[in-house]
Amino acid sequence: MFDEYLTMGWINPPAGTKLPQSTTSLNADGSRGSEKVIELSDEDLNSKEALLKAHGFNPVNWELISARNSKWQMGDGSGGLKNLYSSKITVKPTETGIDADELMKKFEKFKPSHKRVAFRPEPKNPKYLIINLFDLHIGRASYEAQTGLKYNLEIAEKEIMQNVEKYINHYTGKSIKKIVFCVGQDLMNSAANGYTSSGKHQQDNCAVFMEIFDKTTEIIIDAIDRLTTLAPVDVVIVQRNHSRAEEMFFGRLLEAYFRNDTLVTVDATPKYRKYVKLGNTLVGFTHGSDEKERLGSLMQTEAKMGWGLTENHIWITGHLHHLAVKEANGIETWTIPSLTAADAWTAKSGFTLAKRRSCSFLIDEENGMEEVFFANLD
Repeated sequence: MFDEYLTMGWINPPAGTKLPQSTTSLNADGSRGSEKVIELSDEDLNSKEALLKAHGFNPVNWELISARNSKWQMGDGSGGLKNLYSSKITVKPTETGIDADELMKKFEKFKPSHKRVAFRPEPKNPKYLIINLFDLHIGRASYEAQTGLKYNLEIAEKEIMQNVEKYINHYTGKSIKKIVFCVGQDLMNSAANGYTSSGKHQQDNCAVFMEIFDKTTEIIIDAIDRLTTLAPVDVVIVQRNHSRAEEMFFGRLLEAYFRNDTLVTVDATPKYRKYVKLGNTLVGFTHGSDEKERLGSLMQTEAKMGWGLTENHIWITGHLHHLAVKEANGIETWTIPSLTAADAWTAKSGFTLAKRRSCSFLIDEENGMEEVFFANLD
């Protein structure tokens, strides 16, 4: 009878046959235990995310500490056998996380601060506008008694949006065909753990990471919406060393948020270097922290077609928080200054000499860069 049960599968097992029971436990340290019978593939058994989901835990909110699985078989109801596993796991809450449900609630409350332009005629002699808000380090804390300047989320939001308004005021009425807005580039001050960069260097944050992430979402979406009053906006995501993975996730968030917007496109692919062809000009975007002297050769190699179709070639980088420009081998390389304030480490190291500002480039369809405009802090 039991052989028949194993082969054919019974709804109710024969009397005396004990099946593993599902149990859960809550431990004093806040961790939880779960033991249950699950049906997973061998591949999924080695996946932390699959195990967490099989036990009913959201991988965003819970971290797997340990897992133990014992294999057994039962009939699949059609004469065959299927593998089941008695699975026992221990989990703990993640220190921080990006909760999709919470973000959705945030979006439902968030409203743009302006009216969209319903119709925009094709401009004559159109120009391309590149807005460079690099190294914003949103969430950075600066203690005035230590650094000489107070800095927090509220101040960062005020200064960034004032900077955006300077671009709006300067370019309103001008013939702009398209705006390229590079987002990322150390957009947030730390990784999701809330106290170190992606490279595990200690950071001074003014809030928990989820508050920083929420505020960053509000600031950047509002900035993009404001820029659409000038022209359609192409958002280019380039993540780097302070919040590398988090900026990639943020890019996907923007991609989803603007997915049905005819005035906004988002490139959230995880490439370290992005290339954009603007008429007769090829522009490369990267943070500049890793390529060093190799940067001069990468554009010709990685963007061969764009290189061959254009006469003007520009790299736009960040990382150093100060302005610099170099021209060599037919390429202009611009290092963009930053709006962010000094934290304890940068103040101690003396990295306080550069002027806090951002800049934009106006690109002519044929002749390339035509104007550099600096948006200084008030």
